[in-house]
Amino acid sequence: MNKNQQKDHIRLKLAESQNWICPISKVKFILINNRVIDPTTNKAVSVDHCHKTGLIRGVLIQKVNWLIDQWDLGSYGDLPRPQEITNYLNNYPARDSIGDIQYSQYWK
Repeated sequence: MNKNQQKDHIRLKLAESQNWICPISKVKFILINNRVIDPTTNKAVSVDHCHKTGLIRGVLIQKVNWLIDQWDLGSYGDLPRPQEITNYLNNYPARDSIGDIQYSQYWK
């Protein structure tokens, strides 16, 4: 399996473990040619990861992934993080489905 196939396999496994739904927005992912697609952008779903530990957390639609990144960077100042995001970060789906895999192992 080449690197792109491995990436698609990880996205597929994560999407299956999340019941094909973005855990925060509840948008349903679609499968096209064995690729998990974000229907809001028609691109591959985003593989979310912790920028401190490097661990993959799950797959999200791209807009939600960007939102989480901005919160992690402090872009929203003292504005409280939405509870849905906090719940996701405290119990992210990859932990149970693929274990501890470093984002940099496949993406860079």
